Amino acid sequence: MSIQRHTVATNIPLLAALVAEGFGILTIKTEPVPATRTPCFLLFSLDTTGSMDEGTGAQGVSKLDYVKSTFRNMLRYLATLSETSEIYIKVNRFDYDVATVIDLVRVTNANVNVLIERIQQLSADGLTALDKPLQLAAATISEYATSNPTHTAVHIFMTDGTPTAGESRTANLVQLVDDHFINVFVGYGSNHNADLMRQCSAKEKASYLFIDNAEDTSLFYGEALHQILYPAISNVTIRATSSDGGASSSEGEGQIYNWKTNTWSNELREDVIIGDCTKTYHVKSNPNALLTFELHGIDHTRDPIPQEPGFIEEIDEVPHLIDTESGEPETVDLTNYMFRQLVLEKLFKATSYSTLTGQEKRIYRESLEELFRVMRRSMRERGLDDDPFMLRLCDDIKVTHSTLNSQVGLMYTMARQSSQGRQQLFSPSNRPVDADEEERTLTRAGPARYGRMFDDDDDERAQPTYLTNAPNQQNRADPSNHSDHSFRSDATTEVPEGFVVEDELAHFVTEERDQSCYATPAILDTVRQLSQP
Repeated sequence: MSIQRHTVATNIPLLAALVAEGFGILTIKTEPVPATRTPCFLLFSLDTTGSMDEGTGAQGVSKLDYVKSTFRNMLRYLATLSETSEIYIKVNRFDYDVATVIDLVRVTNANVNVLIERIQQLSADGLTALDKPLQLAAATISEYATSNPTHTAVHIFMTDGTPTAGESRTANLVQLVDDHFINVFVGYGSNHNADLMRQCSAKEKASYLFIDNAEDTSLFYGEALHQILYPAISNVTIRATSSDGGASSSEGEGQIYNWKTNTWSNELREDVIIGDCTKTYHVKSNPNALLTFELHGIDHTRDPIPQEPGFIEEIDEVPHLIDTESGEPETVDLTNYMFRQLVLEKLFKATSYSTLTGQEKRIYRESLEELFRVMRRSMRERGLDDDPFMLRLCDDIKVTHSTLNSQVGLMYTMARQSSQGRQQLFSPSNRPVDADEEERTLTRAGPARYGRMFDDDDDERAQPTYLTNAPNQQNRADPSNHSDHSFRSDATTEVPEGFVVEDELAHFVTEERDQSCYATPAILDTVRQLSQP
């Protein structure tokens, strides 16, 4: 565990403020851990309304079929852990009412086939009522926790629609979520109520997943399950301390960034830090003061595992090392993380994009384009054109920008913000389905239409004046190709010096990348177990 501060002068104006504020990173690296030794209860609420029977893809496999396949593999995987881990499950299905498919039971090798058979018997029909499953889930977990106070309890709620029966007011539905426990809200497809999921996942100990492609169901469930089964530290608190060891109270000392609220404070809470991972947090303070933080939580590597959170370790800023040959301090370049900071701030603002005025929307879009342009130029100058970390940031901006005014915009923005903020392996497709033009099912997203969409109250162009329509997305634009219409034919606008067409959002082509900067062997192994045919 360590803290590093950026020490390199920057010639990038967008980063100047962060440098002046003493930007740094706090890194926590954990060792591989076995499956949890703390008994765990997983409560699943599954949407089995009529829309879950819709076919997807060329084979016509339904969304519910993909869920069944994922559950089959998940139950088999949980059974393989049964000799060392106590894992209990309960599965409720809901449409306009709620029914229990699997009552509270510990998953073992002896009963796994029976449990799988119950899941395979699920069928889809009926309207969607979300109040009943949320109420039942809160009551079920509360009762379980009262009887088993030392166990971990998690609720995973999956829906593909909006309320068509029962309570439909978002504020009232959000109140039904019990935030004393971990809640994972899974939006399945582009017809779910994104605003409801946003408000539910804004609660403490809650998170949001958006599965835009049914074929990826096992990937998202696999990563979510891994977060639960392989904790290194749970009930995490990272707290800044002053130089005399007391809690930091001055705004100039020890602050850590909370991506969920887009705020800096002297304390950050996390549900869990898994084993075999490296988590990076953004911190800042007076550049003349050394940063010190304390890590508190339940350390699952200890034997016995503590029952309550406690002090684990003090994390201190690494002093500037001296180069033995030159005698000069060694430099630390955190440019990539400062760009990540700016991207996270933009993603947060995008979640409230619909509330902005027309002019505010135009200014926001232009700010995204400028950040992207500066970031791409910096990548090229530093030889990072193919860097997975930076490409993930590029994809986040591109997907957000291209969906801002579409019906799926909030879903993609929330999901990209959450996956980047939590440093998760999987995020929605880099080529979103346009809900306005596609049948809104979970078919494999084809090449995205990245043309600009404007609101009726804002007809000003946010594109640079020297660009027209984006080229075919299958071919990268080539400024030397005179058949490429990236430049105006009237030649009245001079192309800026150093202009590269792919630095413009309208011309950047996202790809489904084979690697992720947040991938670990342990997560990939769990996901692989859930992805078996």
